[in-house]
Order: sequence, then structure tokens, then C-alpha cells
Amino acid sequence: MLVSNAGIVPKHSQPFRSEATADIKRLMDVNFFSGAILAKEAIPHLEKVGGNIVFTGSVVGLKVLPGLASYCMSKAPINILSKLIAIEEGPKVG
Repeated sequence: MLVSNAGIVPKHSQPFRSEATADIKRLMDVNFFSGAILAKEAIPHLEKVGGNIVFTGSVVGLKVLPGLASYCMSKAPINILSKLIAIEEGPKVG
């Protein structure tokens, strides 16, 4: 089983235009890309043993909160990735 539970939150809220590019990249790397890459690498192994992948996301992946744009952007793709893996891998990897 792979449990992807990584996540960081910005230290303070601010308008998107004020966010530093490095902060946006860090949020995307930790909150999305870490789990996406782990899942990609784990799928062949989980397929052999019938293992599962569990992603923890956030309600902000579904709802926009002003002042937390980069956090919302980093959580939204987890929902899509979860659905994509379920469709592509089906019962092989849950």
C-alpha cells in the first residue's frame, strides 16, 4: 500500500500575484509532484501484489480560497490523478 500524505501550507495568505515563484514551485513539488512520482513508481510493484494507493488531498482542491491560490492549485491535481489511476489501472491497483 502506498499512502501519499505529504502536504505543506503557506506561512501566510496573500494574493496570487504577490506569491513568490519559488514558493509556488515548492508547494507543487511537495503537495502534488511527490505523490504523483511515488505513485508512478509504485504502480508496477502494487500491481504484482494487488496493493492500493491512498491519496490525502484537501477540500481546497475542490474549492478556491482567496489568498491561498498556490495551495489550492497544488491540491486540485490530486483529485484528477486519483481518478486517472483508478480508470487506467482499475482493479489491478486500487
